[in-house]
This record gives sequence, structure tokens and C-alpha cells, in this order.
Amino acid sequence: AVETALGTTRLEYGAGSTGLALAAEDVRRPILGADPVLVGVLDRLSAEALLAQGCRRGVAAQAYRLIREGLDGQIPEVGSISRRLGLSARSLQRRLEEEAASYRGLVDQVRRDIARLLLSQGISREEIAPRLAYAETASLTRSLTRWTRPMKPPRSAKKSP
Repeated sequence: AVETALGTTRLEYGAGSTGLALAAEDVRRPILGADPVLVGVLDRLSAEALLAQGCRRGVAAQAYRLIREGLDGQIPEVGSISRRLGLSARSLQRRLEEEAASYRGLVDQVRRDIARLLLSQGISREEIAPRLAYAETASLTRSLTRWTRPMKPPRSAKKSP
């Protein structure tokens, strides 16, 4: 039944992760029997979910992708990323500020996303730390703790009686 619905017999069950890979031309095909109202609701909900997870658009998304591609034992310098985007380092920082982002924040987000992925694949913290340009495993452990603890309210927030 699944093979018929997806139009392929190239399915792998019992894999270590769940995923679906589609060719670019298949993504553009219309879905037969699609409900336009439901599509609108799902588009809005998915955009909200992506924003809640810190996913970005525009220059921030492009910089995120380039940082992720370049993070291999060392953090790519802002100058190298800005040049690849055709911007000066200051222009990149200004554009990121306009999108409520920062270079340091994007690097942190890339490290977080890659660390979560590698940990889910059973790779040890000791192996992950150098790949993400941490000088020692303890630094990665502190970052993991920071990424997983609930956010504190701002200090200026008044406490309820």
C-alpha cells in the first residue's frame, strides 16, 4: 500500500532515522486532490514552527548554510562568509541585525543543530567537540546544557504575588 501511494518500491524499513528524499522535479508537482484551505493552514503552521525553531530566511539563512558547510574543526570567519555572499563583513553584520540575527548567534545555532544530529546518531561528545571547533569536550557539554535548559524570564520581569 505504501509502495503504491509513493510510487516506488525503494523503501527501507527499520532504518536508524525517518526521512523522505524527493527529487526536485517531484517537489514541484501538484498534489492530486489537494485541499487549498488545508494547504494554507499547513503553510502558516509550518512557517510558525520553523520560526519557533530559529529557522531563518534571507541573508541569515544563506549565512547559516555557509557556516554549516564551512564548520569543520574551525569556525568560518565572518569575512569569508561575507565574501561568499558578495558583501563586506560590516554589511553582512548590518543585514543580519536587520533580520534580528547575529553572526555569533548563527554559529551557535549551527553548532547546536549539528550536535543534536550527531548525538542522535550515537556519536560521542568526545568526537563531536573537535568537529564543532570546541577546544574541549567540557565546552560542548556546557553548550548542550545551555541549549536544553528552559529560558529564564528577563530580570526586569516582575514576579507574580
